[in-house]
Amino acid sequence: MSVTIQGNTSTVISNNSAPEGTSEIAKITRQIQVLTEKLGKISSEEGMTTQQKKEMAALVQKQIESLWAQLEQLLRQQAEKKE
Repeated sequence: MSVTIQGNTSTVISNNSAPEGTSEIAKITRQIQVLTEKLGKISSEEGMTTQQKKEMAALVQKQIESLWAQLEQLLRQQAEKKE
């Protein structure tokens, strides 16, 4: 999962030549990477029940999905500005 997201974000950054919004895209991309790493570590967390781990993973996944939606919206806005 991490590899896919990193691959996608690399593509997003390299395809983005417009300076406006670039820092916001980079910020969101970094947040996605951090949350993806966190998601990968949840299963090995000590002191949490299996149910707590599932709930935490679901919450982090929703945060990632929300960030992807923001990223897609920014990219659409940039594409519209280029037209």
